[in-house]
Amino acid sequence: LAAAPNRKVIIAGFGDFGALVARMLLAMGVTPTIIDSDPDRVRQARHFGVKVYYGDASSLRLLRAAGADEAKILVVAVGNEKAGARHIIEAAREAFPLVEIISQVSEVKDELDFMNKGVHPYSRNLEPSLLAGRRCLVDLGLLSPYEAKEIADIFRFHTEKTLREISSSRYDYEQAVAAYRTNDEMLTEVIGQIREYRRERLAAVRAARPGAAEGTLQQQAAAAPRAEEPPSPKGAGPAAGAPEPRRMTDPEKAREEGEKLDLSAD
Repeated sequence: LAAAPNRKVIIAGFGDFGALVARMLLAMGVTPTIIDSDPDRVRQARHFGVKVYYGDASSLRLLRAAGADEAKILVVAVGNEKAGARHIIEAAREAFPLVEIISQVSEVKDELDFMNKGVHPYSRNLEPSLLAGRRCLVDLGLLSPYEAKEIADIFRFHTEKTLREISSSRYDYEQAVAAYRTNDEMLTEVIGQIREYRRERLAAVRAARPGAAEGTLQQQAAAAPRAEEPPSPKGAGPAAGAPEPRRMTDPEKAREEGEKLDLSAD
C-alpha cells in the first residue's frame, strides 16, 4: 500500500495571517499545529481544536516538540516581528532542511533575502496594493471591474517574476529599483497591447453587425472567440508569460461581471 501523504503543518504565529491559513487548512480537513508566544492568541487557537504550543518558535526544542522533524510545511506568520521571523527561518532551515517554509514578509528586502534561503515569501502589502489600484481604476471610470482585475493579475505576475529574477544575486537597492523600473516599462507595453487587441475585436464585431447598438457590440466583442493571441512584448515570450485574459461566452454573465471594452485610448 502507498504511504499516506504527509500533511503535517506547523504555523508559527496565530495573528490575522496565521489564523486565516489555519482556518483554510481546517476547512479542508488538515489540522495544523500552532506555536505562539501571546497568551491571548494561544487561547484563541485552542477554540479551533488544534494543538497549540506556547513559546518562542525559533527555539529548536519547541519546534521539535511541535513535530518539525516530521512536518511537511512550516508557516512563519509572526507579522511585524521581522527579527523573530528571520530567527525562526534560520533555525528551521538549518535543523530541518527538508521542511518547506512559507513566510509572511513586509518588505521587499526581506522578500528577496528569504527567497535566497529557499523560503516561499508572501508580501502582506502586495495584495492590498493591487486591490486599492483596482478600486481606483474602476472608480475613475477607466476600466470595468473585470478589466481592472485582469490588469491587477498582470501586475502581480510581473512583480513576482521580477523578484524571482533579482533574487539570485545579493540584494542591492539600486539594482532592485532598476529592475522594478524595467518591469513597469514592460507592463505599460503589455497593457497597451491588451487595449489594442480589444479595439481590434470591437472593430471586427462592428464590421459584422453595423446596425447593433454600442452596448450590444461591447458584449458581443467580449464574448467573441479570439482569432489569435495578442502580440507579446518585444524580447519576451507570449505576453511576457502574463496570465491569459479570461473570456466570457455568455453575454448575460459578461453583463453581471461588469465586463466591457476599454475604448478610452481610441
